[in-house]
Amino acid sequence: MRKKYISQSNFQWHYALFLFLLMLVITLFVSLSVYFTLWIELLKGEVFFEDMIVKTGKLVAEKIGVLLILEAILCFLFSHRIAGPISRIEKIIGLLRQGDLSRDVQIRKTDELTGFVNEINQLVFILREWVKKERNLIQDIRGKIDVLNGLLIEEKIDKREILMIRKEIEKSINSLEEGKGHFKLE
Repeated sequence: MRKKYISQSNFQWHYALFLFLLMLVITLFVSLSVYFTLWIELLKGEVFFEDMIVKTGKLVAEKIGVLLILEAILCFLFSHRIAGPISRIEKIIGLLRQGDLSRDVQIRKTDELTGFVNEINQLVFILREWVKKERNLIQDIRGKIDVLNGLLIEEKIDKREILMIRKEIEKSINSLEEGKGHFKLE
């Protein structure tokens, strides 16, 4: 059972307020329309009780129909502020799955989910930096191995130089292993 009903307070309050105000406007519009129309009919003095009920029903149906259409349009336009970022997030996650770390999630200023998008972009940045660091370390190790191979081919075996290169390779390998520590796999 859920114990926390407000998990993203700014986001949740924003939408709760929007929906509340939308329903309030609809309720006020229909109520005031019916109220004033009935008073006008009553002041004319020509309306019977049965006619008033029929007119009220028609009036409410007309107003609610128009408002439902407007509400549907507003909800569709407003939901795009969430659907757009979600679509872009899905696209970037698909690229991440393929190993492409070159792009961030781009959203408009009026879109929602900015905090979530910023977190994803920060994650992509961190991954990008780790991959760059690992690539540089691997390239460094390869260069040192090439130096060792050159020494072996030329048969210039200087133990001190080999030990120094070995220590540098071990240092690079240790840096690579430290990078693994940033990821929890189990």
